[in-house]
Amino acid sequence: MSCVDGRMNGREYIGTWLARYFGLDSRYFAKMNTRRNTTVYEGVETKKIDRVVIVYMPCHIAHYISQGFVACRVEDGDDIDFEYVFPLTKDTRIGFWK
Repeated sequence: MSCVDGRMNGREYIGTWLARYFGLDSRYFAKMNTRRNTTVYEGVETKKIDRVVIVYMPCHIAHYISQGFVACRVEDGDDIDFEYVFPLTKDTRIGFWK
């Protein structure tokens, strides 16, 4: 398994790296993987291989990451002008800006 900056291949990311990139708890995707009833954004999938959780992101989200956009969890009342916001789950939204 080769990895550069958390990206493994195209749309695949190591869960701990991606969680930190989004400003979430490093085990966010590991917990999501164990809670099968978590409703996630269309195109987001998690898969556990040995002790590593791999996260598959939609192409347009992978594009924002590869282009070096800054990402963070969006809280109600945030006044940052995000270029794009996507709902990771019903309770978690991620915003991107440059």
